[in-house]
Amino acid sequence: MTGVSEKKQIKQGGYQIINGRENNVKLDVPRLWFPDIQKFQMAVDMAKRWDYPRRKELYDLYDSAMMDAHLKGVVRKRRTAMSQFPIEFRRNNKPVDEVNRIVRAPWFRDFRKSLLDVQLYGFHAYQFLPKNGWVEFTEIDHRHINPITREVLEYSSDLNGQPLDSFPYTLFLGKQEEIGELANVLPWIITKRQTTGDWAQYAQLFGMPIREYTYDGADRETLLALKEEAECQGSNGIYFHTTDTNMHILEPSNRSGSSELYERLMDKCDEQISILLLGNTLTTTVGDSGSRALGDVQKSEEEAIMEDDRQYVLDVLNYEMSDIFMTMGINTEGGEWCYVKQEKIDATAQADIVVKMDQLGLPISDDYLYETFGIEKPADYEKLVKEKEAQKAAMQKAMEEAGKATNQPAEPDKKARTGIAKRILDFFASARKEAGSQDTLSMKW
Repeated sequence: MTGVSEKKQIKQGGYQIINGRENNVKLDVPRLWFPDIQKFQMAVDMAKRWDYPRRKELYDLYDSAMMDAHLKGVVRKRRTAMSQFPIEFRRNNKPVDEVNRIVRAPWFRDFRKSLLDVQLYGFHAYQFLPKNGWVEFTEIDHRHINPITREVLEYSSDLNGQPLDSFPYTLFLGKQEEIGELANVLPWIITKRQTTGDWAQYAQLFGMPIREYTYDGADRETLLALKEEAECQGSNGIYFHTTDTNMHILEPSNRSGSSELYERLMDKCDEQISILLLGNTLTTTVGDSGSRALGDVQKSEEEAIMEDDRQYVLDVLNYEMSDIFMTMGINTEGGEWCYVKQEKIDATAQADIVVKMDQLGLPISDDYLYETFGIEKPADYEKLVKEKEAQKAAMQKAMEEAGKATNQPAEPDKKARTGIAKRILDFFASARKEAGSQDTLSMKW
């Protein structure tokens, strides 16, 4: 890999020149204002303009939305699924170690996580740079990319900038006109925040008792004394009125029901966010009406979405980044990136299969059984097998001699199980019985 000139690097930072370095992308602080629907509508209109689009306001709203705990948790769940699944590069269906070593590097895991932003924001732009035999990448701030012309903007308010292709090792992913999935999520975030404010105000007004003070309208000194006393007693509501006036507080007929209304509306917003980004609700939050069967169905929907995310990662590595890998000295020619599939199977069900094979007289490798059920094979395995066979032969001989003495044919104990397969079945059957209502044992196939 060769170095890249400072002039050809996209350097992001502030306005000041520090240590002789001047940034060609000057970042400003996002305006994390309290969003409302009108600002959102205006931001979408400016972002979707084909000529001279302006997306800074929309992406500021996105950053503000990402401060929501539920949304952040849902996004983290999808990012984790994209980065944790095992992946490797193969050529002629064999792993290539010199390429796969980059899979173990932190930058590669971070890069896979960042690919979700292509869907959340509509596009994403990167620059890759060689560093000490490895690779580092820079995510270019969305506010400083014009996706229509694919230009890098020095200031977020600029209408024109330098072509992204003029910088080496850059990559643009996504579609020019897309504004991302967060545009569908943001109205629910806005509704949720407004509901939270109303709920907090409701709790402040009606959550604590209200103190009422009356005084003679002509006695101003008494009024001042009452106010001084009230300020030392807490922050709940206070009403002062003269003795010749009345004060009434009109509350809703069902005060607890009003509080529940706010909570249900906030839960509804969280549900819609989960549906938009995960395709379900029960794998993230379970309400009183949730059931395990319904949760299993929705889990399969979520897995389908995450499988699509993982396939997108493969498409980027195999098609979009092949030239970048080659120019940076990572030979990926003639091969492909793929996932190492790992399937889970119920250990008790697998033991049943082993027993049925044994009953059919099909030979089963002991090594296969040890590996399948995750049991460590003893170091003196051969010696133990011979001892078991000797014990079995001695027992059989004793039974035969006992049968001759009583003139009765020797019959093995009907309750006794023979063969390693049946012994394994007994082990899992007893373990399952002891576990009771606990989850079924699982293993990797």
